[in-house]
Amino acid sequence: ALGLAMLLNLDLPGDKYFRTIMYLPNVLSGVAAIFLWQWILSPNGLLNSALARVGVDGPAWFVNPDWTKPGMVLMGTWWLGGNVLIYLAGLKGIPRELYEASEIDGANFINKTLYITLPMLSPTIFFEVVTSIIGTFQIFTTAFILLGRAEAPTSQLAQSMLFYVLYLYHRAFGKIGAGGFQMGYGSALAVVVGVGGPGGPRDSKP
Repeated sequence: ALGLAMLLNLDLPGDKYFRTIMYLPNVLSGVAAIFLWQWILSPNGLLNSALARVGVDGPAWFVNPDWTKPGMVLMGTWWLGGNVLIYLAGLKGIPRELYEASEIDGANFINKTLYITLPMLSPTIFFEVVTSIIGTFQIFTTAFILLGRAEAPTSQLAQSMLFYVLYLYHRAFGKIGAGGFQMGYGSALAVVVGVGGPGGPRDSKP
């Protein structure tokens, strides 16, 4: 996201159109995007078909437990547009005079990035890191839809995508653990992650 924001910050012709294209996937409903990527990353899907044309056997992304995490990381690139715009706003706030002064002193692109861009962008980077960690703890919809109701939560495939809030759901509604509905256990998990406030768990993205 930071690299794409730095490219958009070059003020090249047509950059406004690229910003729009970059953010468009965030407008699409999260559930619709998940079904789209489930089709793209299916064993006989679009990506594996393209890999087969160049002689590469694609993995069974959301069928093989070893490939579920890479598949979700790849799917997560779909929602990079929001992060790109936040980084771009931070880059626009860096005074141009700093870059001009460094160029007079003979600084190259790497020097300007290491000693001007990253230090001046540190509050934005910190914000992105914190919100991304929170969003990762709250992943639910993606794993729930990909697994479906037929997949037992104790199977190896389900365990590979057992994120915190999904584990909370299974604990609270009796899918994991003996003794049926463990609402006390589930409530404690909800308090720890902080999803029990107004609005409940957000429809988070990978």
